[in-house]
Amino acid sequence: MVLNSELSFNTLKKRIWDRTGVDCSSYKDNYLKRRIDVRMKAKGFGTFYGDHSKFLEKNPEEYKSLLNDITINVTEFFRDSETFNAFRNEDMDHSKIVNSSVAMV
Repeated sequence: MVLNSELSFNTLKKRIWDRTGVDCSSYKDNYLKRRIDVRMKAKGFGTFYGDHSKFLEKNPEEYKSLLNDITINVTEFFRDSETFNAFRNEDMDHSKIVNSSVAMV
């Protein structure tokens, strides 16, 4: 049973890659399993990844929701490029700025 579960989990990871281009190999399996399990429960599935794979194939729009649950959304630290460039062009001791920022946290 464990072997079958691992096989269906790995198949699901491959399908995610094939359909979305998201490489799940950069995530730890336990993290992925927890996040996928949450999504599967939300859709009323048990714990067999093969059932969820079949559902995804019939409902490809579900990939977007699944990716929202498993990926880590990253934002840029400096969103305002004009402000960032102004700071970058200043003649400052950058180590003091970093130290000051860390001290504020």
